[in-house]
Amino acid sequence: MFNLSEESNPTEIAKEVAKKYTAKGYKLDFTLESLEFEIDKIINNPITYKEEKDIDLLIAELTVYVGETFCILFNADCPGQYFEGGTRKGANFYTYFIEKNGERFHPSHFFEYKLPIKDFTKNQFKEYLHYSHATIGGKRKVLPGVLHKFLKDES
Repeated sequence: MFNLSEESNPTEIAKEVAKKYTAKGYKLDFTLESLEFEIDKIINNPITYKEEKDIDLLIAELTVYVGETFCILFNADCPGQYFEGGTRKGANFYTYFIEKNGERFHPSHFFEYKLPIKDFTKNQFKEYLHYSHATIGGKRKVLPGVLHKFLKDES
């Protein structure tokens, strides 16, 4: 399905992505605060979509930054394969994931479904980190978000 020989080093790419967006005025410093606030600033800025002609590149960049930040913050493993710059469109959706204590997180899933953003007024990524919405038994429920999987084992 994919040419797996073109796999990239996610740690090195994430550092380059952080430098790129820091130069644009964002604070990508591999902290929880950067995930909660800076990712939404990037995706809620209409200029982002004018500057990034290639939405697949934007998705790949944010995916690797989020993934590496999870590895740093939660001492998680990165057994999945990452493909730089959207060179394998959709590959990161299936191949790149973070894992800790049997819990798996695919950073690309949010970006693949949500980008480009149409409503710039919401903090969608922060909400995704903290909350999950589901319909159970015909009722809409609010459940713990993706951070819960990793925070529940932190003391």
